[in-house]
Amino acid sequence: MDVALSSKCLPIFDRTEMRYGAVLAKDGDVEVHFIGDQGARGVVVGAGSGGDDVTVAVSFAELEEASLLGVYCECSFFRNEAGCRHLWAFLKTIESKVDLSFPLGLEFFEAELWEIEQGKPFSQSKNRNSNPTKMAPWRQQLLSISHSLARSHDHEQVDRCAEIFAQSQTWFVINLAKQVDSPTLRLRVFRSTRKKNGEWGKLKPQSISLEDYSSLPDPAERAAFELLEADSGYSSGYYSRFTARSEFALREGVAASAMEALAATGRLVWTLDASGSPVDPQVVRWDSGADYRLTVAIEPHTGDDGKNRIRARPFLQRAEDEQAVAISDVLAATDDGILLLADRACTVDAKQASAIRRWQSVGTIEVPQRSLLTLLDEAVKWTGLKLQLDPELDVTDSTPVPRPSVRLSSQAGSANWLEARLEMIYGDVSFDYQSNEGSNWDRSTKSLVQRDHQAEDAWLESLDPSHFRFSGLGTLEIARRHLPELVRHLTQAGWQVTADGNVVRRAGSFNVSVESGQDWFDLNASADFDGQSASLPELLAALKKGQDFVVLDDGSHGMLPEEWLSKFVGYDKTGEVDEDSIRFGKNQALLLDALLSDQEDVCFDRAFQAWCDKLNSFSGIGPAAAPEGFQGELREYQQLGLGWFHFLQDFCLGGCLADDMGLGKTIQVLAMLEERRASGNAASPSLIVVPRSLIVNWLEEAKKFAPQLRVLDYTGTDRASLADQFKDADAIVTTYGTLRNDIVDLREHPFDYMILDEAQAIKNPQSQASKACRLVRSEHRLAMTGTPVENHLGDLWSIFEFLNPGMLGHTVGSVFANVDSDDSERLAHVASSLRPFILRRTKEQVLTELPEKTEQTLYCDMEPKQRKLYKELRDHYRDRLASKIKQDGLAKSKIQVLEALLRLRQTACDPRLVNPESPIKGAKIARLMEQLEEVVSEGHKALVFSQFTSLLSLVRQEIDQRGWTYEYLDGKTQKRGDRVKHFQEDADCPLFLISLKAGGHGLNLTAADYVFILDPWWNPAVEAQAIDRAHRMGQTKPVVAYRMICRETVEEKIVDLQTSKKKLADAIISQQKSLVSDLTSDDLRMLFE
Repeated sequence: MDVALSSKCLPIFDRTEMRYGAVLAKDGDVEVHFIGDQGARGVVVGAGSGGDDVTVAVSFAELEEASLLGVYCECSFFRNEAGCRHLWAFLKTIESKVDLSFPLGLEFFEAELWEIEQGKPFSQSKNRNSNPTKMAPWRQQLLSISHSLARSHDHEQVDRCAEIFAQSQTWFVINLAKQVDSPTLRLRVFRSTRKKNGEWGKLKPQSISLEDYSSLPDPAERAAFELLEADSGYSSGYYSRFTARSEFALREGVAASAMEALAATGRLVWTLDASGSPVDPQVVRWDSGADYRLTVAIEPHTGDDGKNRIRARPFLQRAEDEQAVAISDVLAATDDGILLLADRACTVDAKQASAIRRWQSVGTIEVPQRSLLTLLDEAVKWTGLKLQLDPELDVTDSTPVPRPSVRLSSQAGSANWLEARLEMIYGDVSFDYQSNEGSNWDRSTKSLVQRDHQAEDAWLESLDPSHFRFSGLGTLEIARRHLPELVRHLTQAGWQVTADGNVVRRAGSFNVSVESGQDWFDLNASADFDGQSASLPELLAALKKGQDFVVLDDGSHGMLPEEWLSKFVGYDKTGEVDEDSIRFGKNQALLLDALLSDQEDVCFDRAFQAWCDKLNSFSGIGPAAAPEGFQGELREYQQLGLGWFHFLQDFCLGGCLADDMGLGKTIQVLAMLEERRASGNAASPSLIVVPRSLIVNWLEEAKKFAPQLRVLDYTGTDRASLADQFKDADAIVTTYGTLRNDIVDLREHPFDYMILDEAQAIKNPQSQASKACRLVRSEHRLAMTGTPVENHLGDLWSIFEFLNPGMLGHTVGSVFANVDSDDSERLAHVASSLRPFILRRTKEQVLTELPEKTEQTLYCDMEPKQRKLYKELRDHYRDRLASKIKQDGLAKSKIQVLEALLRLRQTACDPRLVNPESPIKGAKIARLMEQLEEVVSEGHKALVFSQFTSLLSLVRQEIDQRGWTYEYLDGKTQKRGDRVKHFQEDADCPLFLISLKAGGHGLNLTAADYVFILDPWWNPAVEAQAIDRAHRMGQTKPVVAYRMICRETVEEKIVDLQTSKKKLADAIISQQKSLVSDLTSDDLRMLFE
């Protein structure tokens, strides 16, 4: 006889482990990765000690030849005790997927996981002996019939031989006298031996140990003993298997299989008395039909005395159309779901077994007719069974269609999880799905509502189990972060959802429109929640508070439509909330149009559309000729710049002139100022704010190109006396520091234009310089910068807050809050909205005659001593930072991170930057000297940039030893103009050493045709500025720029980061952004590798 695999494995399992394993299998916690003729493997999800998955497997490789079954589980219990809950759950699960039957006599061994292979995969519900070889269908059919008949015949012959030649038989006897009110089925074993005349002798009690049953000749008896265990009266544990006993019980978890195997022997009987030899034993057959369920009929009844009463009559039934079994016909009902009748054994709902035994002792209950309501008061307390009310009774009995509901509630001390309670609603009555209540009785209305468990189970199957988890207290929970997704799933499936007592609704439709006012535009947007509406400001306010819902007018909760709402994040900061709408200024029209570009079905009024069309006419602006008083010739692109100034003036808008370095931004502005002077359009002077190093440049350029322009130098310690000359000036030039110090006085003067040169100086909106610039009164505002985005997009916000207050919102980066660097379409919309206000041309676009610029990376290999020192320092900082970040987090460790990166960069350049006494020299200076030898010898000129003045000092020592003439400039250098003039005009001065921060802008060094960047800077835009000191208007020779990088150091990693992190700002303004403020944990891990 073949038996199920899990049944054959019973001897190696502990009862408790089997019980837990059955729960794991029932709850669907087992994932089967493969099943084949060589083995099966899978995991039990989340069953490990730390919530990890547990790997389990079985091997069939040695079954055919050696009857050996390999088993494996990675848990500690398996390693110590063999049979664990995870393995039992896995066996039960794979049995449910494929037909796995094995002959008796298996032995077990602990297999190695790596040895277990799938072999040929099993198809679902296929026997492992199925032949996978391809052949004609008719041949497959013939062979399968032949094979099955041969197997059954073989077994039949073996069984027949055992029956004919056996000298003893084992009988399994159920003593009903000991079964009264017993929750388990007890079996006593008897033995009958064959007499000399061939007849069977009298049944006699037998004792046998579970370890010895394998020697029994009858395979059916052996199979039955496989599924038995020691009765509770015997000691349990491992050694109990060797103890002989005469009484047994069904093994827990396999009661039905055990009864089927016992009945298959033909010697399972019940008797009324088995104190000696069984009296009149009755053979029990096995009925494998569906479970019987207990029902109690409440019906009118006429008693033997002729009086009319109400009777409660219990009976058992499988289905309403099947014949009922009277409670008096039940011989035994056990808690493991076995029902014993006079002629058969079958299964019953195990949860009802206790009630069945109680009804056996009671029989029926009869009450006076006037006590019907009292009877029903008690009957509804009989949980787990169905009440059947007679139609003649004056009571309403109904089973409406249930409506499913999920009630969510917050838990004290758990902000991330919500308790979930499943309820089934029948009209005005609700039931907890997990409760045993079967009905609800309303005595006042004489109405009984009974549950439809089958319909409830169908609703339950519509749920996605992945949304829920069981807590340690046996309650269901969901993660709060999954609430929107869960509500969407549940409501679509037909479930009602309530959270903390409030009905939860999901948004079904959306409305978006723009209406125009006198000098503003109102964005009206709302979401509809089953007839209840919520405005965009309400939704954004709820999102800002960290809520996942908005309270609707009827008190219900609307789940925030995250996908739709994500497109509006920051709108309330970009515009101003005005009741149920968000108001935008006219200078924000294109921005609003761009933000709404990917919204569907937006309704724009005619005035808004007309204003956007007018602003978009920017693309048709033509060039404007330079005024007569301008001394010089404007190139075509510079004339277009002058025309762009006119466009901004017409609309009273501020703009950012962001031309590439070296394209003559100063000249274009001077032409515009001269034009306003000559036309008389300027009622007051213009204020030009520049870095201190550019004061002289502006004064000289104005004198050269606009000699009639009266320019006042408002700097120096005696500048207070110059305030009276403002009215006589056309332009006033000052520094950012002076503006900051004199803002109280300067804000009292009206200006025609306020112009910021190198406007990235106000990139920090909280700086005093930024605040001072925004306080100055002027008719027009203009920003000049080749790098409007130096570090991040917040730089652009700060500049635009000066140019057009409120245009990009009222907080830093608000307009960019929902702009993702991977969202190219969204980036294009934002860039399009800013296009009229930013004019940027690159040298490649407009100076086609400019000589070629070549940029190369010059790699340096460190000598062994420098490399060893660098690696030791890197490992030191890596370990130190790992501990710091683990303790305080990355955000609170930025200072330590920057210090570590600085020291590594300095060591890569030259160890003497970290320790001036170090005897180790860096490879970079030696390589630089090799390059400069060639540059100088061939008559070229070169610029050498570094952010470390200490590194430039080391370079100066090398140059001094060689006797070369050079110039030097850093932040402390005085008379910068003289230094520049000397380098530009003296052919015998081939080198200029410059601090990257001090000389990166404002210098015209076209005499150089070679540029060396000694160390990479976080902001590649600063490097580009340095290179463009030589590659600019006036350059006649090709320019070669070298970035010097030490291999296998943090410098190499910085270059990689520069390449990978520039996309967002490039898409907006075609400039790279800094890396320091953007560093992630992954970036740091890469830098310190």
